Amino acid sequence: MMPEETAAVLAKCASVDLRTVGRSDVLAWHELIGELDFPTALEAVRRWYSINRDRIMPSDVLALADEIRREKIRRDDHRRALESARPAELPLKDRSQEIQDFVQSIRDVLPKGDPDSLRYGHRYWREIREARERAATAEPNPHYDPGALAKLAEMAPPPPPSPEGEPHVTTTQPSEKVDD
Repeated sequence: MMPEETAAVLAKCASVDLRTVGRSDVLAWHELIGELDFPTALEAVRRWYSINRDRIMPSDVLALADEIRREKIRRDDHRRALESARPAELPLKDRSQEIQDFVQSIRDVLPKGDPDSLRYGHRYWREIREARERAATAEPNPHYDPGALAKLAEMAPPPPPSPEGEPHVTTTQPSEKVDD
């Protein structure tokens, strides 16, 4: 890491804990954490202040950077192990004729499967996509009449009169005003 990058790490610290950073601070910190790479040092500061209220010190940055390196090594080892466990060719080409016949007989007996059902969430998104496609190609109902409801309301008989002393309740449209 260059001294300018060490200054940027300290500036990130100062933006959280309000410390003052001078040239001597940058040089002292650079002497202690200068071997780290810049992104790792910034990630160490971010991790520190996400869980601590105290000021970060160079030893804290070094400890967190070491933890970050170990995590990266574990991830890389895991990725390499997964990649090496994959067969070189899929499907296998060196099956005997007997095995190939057996596999084909099993395939003939089993119903055709839906590979999308094996993918998490894929079925949901397929249903959404199909609904959108149906809506895009749909035609309006030729029997739908938007004024039919208003015509039915006009044809309905008036409500029966209410007994004396009880208020008369009617249903009105929001735009109409009812006089009491």
